[in-house]
Amino acid sequence: GISFENVQKIFSLMGIEFSTEKIDEKFENDFYQFINDVIYMKDFEKSFLKLKVYEKNIYSSFSYIKYLLAEMIYNINIYDSINITDYFYIEEYFDYLESYQIVLFYDYIGVYFYYNNLHTEAIMYYDKAMMYKGNQYSSAMLNYHKSISLTCIERLTEAFDCAIQARESFCEQLNLRRLVSISFQIAVIYCHMRNYKKSEEINLKCIEMFEELQMQKSVISTYNNLFWDYICAQEYNKILSKKDEALLRSNNDVRILFYISFAYYQLNNLSLAKKYIKKAKNNISSISDQYFIDIIQAFYVLLSDSSYKRKEKKLFNVYKTSKKIQNIQTTLFILEIIKDFYKKYNKQDKYIQCLEKLNKSYKQIDYSFIFDENIG
Repeated sequence: GISFENVQKIFSLMGIEFSTEKIDEKFENDFYQFINDVIYMKDFEKSFLKLKVYEKNIYSSFSYIKYLLAEMIYNINIYDSINITDYFYIEEYFDYLESYQIVLFYDYIGVYFYYNNLHTEAIMYYDKAMMYKGNQYSSAMLNYHKSISLTCIERLTEAFDCAIQARESFCEQLNLRRLVSISFQIAVIYCHMRNYKKSEEINLKCIEMFEELQMQKSVISTYNNLFWDYICAQEYNKILSKKDEALLRSNNDVRILFYISFAYYQLNNLSLAKKYIKKAKNNISSISDQYFIDIIQAFYVLLSDSSYKRKEKKLFNVYKTSKKIQNIQTTLFILEIIKDFYKKYNKQDKYIQCLEKLNKSYKQIDYSFIFDENIG
C-alpha cells in the first residue's frame, strides 16, 4: 500500500536506480496486448490467461495494480457477476497507472453500469474517463461506449457526436470490426430519431459486413436492430419478407421470433402470431435480458385465452421493467401495446391515462437534432 511518491523517496535515499524487474516488463507488454485484444475483439480471454500466469510472480505494485485493472476489464467483458465497488480502491493508486489506463478504468466501470441498465451512472463514469488523456484506442472505445448509453436515454445529439468521433478514430486505425460496429450504433441513433429509412440502409450493409468478418453475434444483433426499425416504422410486411433469412442466420434467435410474432399480430394473423410467440417462449432460457423475458411472457399471455386481469397484470409488470432500465424506446413500445389492449377491452379511462403517459415519454426525446443524410 505504499504510495508512488514514497517509493520514489525511498529509492532515492538508498541510491537505487528506479526501475522494474524483467517480469514486470514482460507483464507490461502482455497487458498492452490484452488491451489490444479487447479493442480489436480478438481472443482477449486467451490473452488474459497469459496475464494470469504472472499473478503470483508480480513483485511490484506497478504491475499488480495493472493486473487488477486487467482482471476487472476481463470480468466485465465476460459479464461475470462481480461487485464493482471491490475495484474502486484502484483510484488510490492512479500514480501507478499511465493516463490511458486510468481512462480504461473509468470506461469499463461505465460499461459495467451500462450492462446493468444504469445508463445515467454509466455516463457519469465515461465523463470521468474523458478528464484524462487516453491513447487512440482507449479514446475511441470510450466514445463508442458513451454513445450507446447516451442513445438509451435519448441524448441523441451527444450520442451522434461521440459515435462520429469514434468512427473517425477507427478509420485511422483501420479497425474494420469496430468500424462496422460503430456503423451499427449510428443506425441505432437514426432509428431513435425516427429516420427508419437511413437506419435500414446502414443495418443491411452491416449484416453483410459482419458476415464477411465472421462476427455471428453481431449479425444476429443487426437483424434484431433491423426488425426493430420495421416495427417502429410499422412496416410489418418487411419483417415477414426477411423472416426466413433472419431465422436461418440467427439460429432461431428468441428476439427475432418475438418480432415475427408481433408482426403477424399487427397484421391480424393471430394463428401465426401464436405459433411464433410459443417458439420464443420455449427458448426463453437462452437469453438473460429480463425485459425481453418479461415481454415475451406477457405477449404470450396477451395472445392466450387468459382473463383480462391476468393480461393486464403481465403487461404492467413489463412496463415496470421498462422503466427500470432507463430506456425510453422500450417504455414507448410497451405503452403502445397497453394502449391497444385497453382500447380492445373498451377501458376508456385507462386508455386515456395510457395516452397521457405516452405523451409524457415522447416529450423526453431529443428531436432537435437534424441529421446530415450524407453521414453514416
